[in-house]
Parts: sequence; C-alpha cells; structure tokens
Amino acid sequence: MNHKDILMHSAVVVNDRGEQYGNPEFLFEVAAQMATLITGKQLTKYDITSVLEAVKLARRRVNPLLDDNYVDNVNYTAFSAQFSGEAFTAADTPAQTTEEDDIAAMAKRFAPIKKETSNAQYDVKFDGTNTTVKPSEGY
Repeated sequence: MNHKDILMHSAVVVNDRGEQYGNPEFLFEVAAQMATLITGKQLTKYDITSVLEAVKLARRRVNPLLDDNYVDNVNYTAFSAQFSGEAFTAADTPAQTTEEDDIAAMAKRFAPIKKETSNAQYDVKFDGTNTTVKPSEGY
C-alpha cells in the first residue's frame, strides 16, 4: 500500500468501526474509566489512544509488512490529536522537553500505587516438611 492507500483505508476503517461500535469518543471515555478502576490511576481518552498507538508500534516492529498496523495507528494518532486539547493545556506542555523528560513523565503517570506496608516482624520456621509463619513476639 502506498501512503494515499493507507490514509484512504484508515478513513474506511474508522467509519466502519463507528457503525459497528458507536461513538468512538464515548467508547474511549468508557475505556478510560475502566482503566482508571483497574490501575488506580486517573486515565483519560488521550491516555487510552496513546497506549493503543504504542501497541500498534510494537506490533509493527514484529511485523512491518502488515498494513493493519499502519492503518490502525493512523486512526489512534488522529484520536490522540483530537483528545489532546482536553488532556493538556499550554501550561501542561513546556516549551521544550527532551525525550527522556517525556518518558519519565509517562512512567510517573503509570507508576504503580504504593501501598503502605506493616513493619511487623514474622517468625518463619521450616521443619523440613512444613513451614509456619506467625507474628514475632511483641508485635
């Protein structure tokens, strides 16, 4: 496929998906809400489309000859562009950032939630067959 074919096919695919699944903006919003519940991090439609772009880039790396990877990525990138206005303001985007800054910001955004852990001590005993674990005396 040449570049014009990719763009034309991308338009056909996004229209077909809209007919099959409904309003894509609504679907990305629902996906963001579900992902927020799963991860415990507030995610947006923009985050979802960015992750899907990453999936397509990873698939493209494995199979660079599969047109579907390019077609879908065009559509995910278009949705990312559409949702970026809601996700960011001029204050959110510094004039110049490095790729390392971008990666660090993304990693921080998706970092696991730290849970408090107890300082309790445990006695662990193994008699060759069985293991017992119980809180140490004084805890």
